[in-house]
Amino acid sequence: MTTLANIKLRCPCCRKRFRSQMVASTNQVGMATDFMPVTEGFPSIPALVHACPSCGFSGEEDDFSGKQELPEAVKQRVFLELKPHLKGRRVSAPRAYQNAAMILEWRGAPAVTVADGYLKAAWCCRLQCTNDTGRDEEYFLREALERFEHAVASKITSDDVTARTTYLIGEA
Repeated sequence: MTTLANIKLRCPCCRKRFRSQMVASTNQVGMATDFMPVTEGFPSIPALVHACPSCGFSGEEDDFSGKQELPEAVKQRVFLELKPHLKGRRVSAPRAYQNAAMILEWRGAPAVTVADGYLKAAWCCRLQCTNDTGRDEEYFLREALERFEHAVASKITSDDVTARTTYLIGEA
């Protein structure tokens, strides 16, 4: 069963502190055909990404550790492109993964890494199971597919990543 723990994070973009939840423990009981982990009880995927409620910066727990300085150009894009979407609302898990994927792309991460972020956004939509999230899931899958195809075409991934990516392209 998945259990969560409260954590305090500091945003590397706006420097504000906020609370979030992290996965303290989980047990995977299966896997969907697109490699989405299936867990007993509460799904762990939504709790593996964190979003600053002040500016929308999103990423995994390590992205909030302060170990790496966030480039000024990325900060500016967060303020211009992500913050306006907040409108006083909490960032949903799919949106947090989308934000994280966009930030990874702005930082020059490999296409397969960015694609994984969009894929996880799609998984979160699937877990929420509403009509709106169905359309969002399709959008995120298209974004992931575009980047997976780029990763395979660029031939800069390892053989196991290429095999997984090729399978996911076929799955789409």
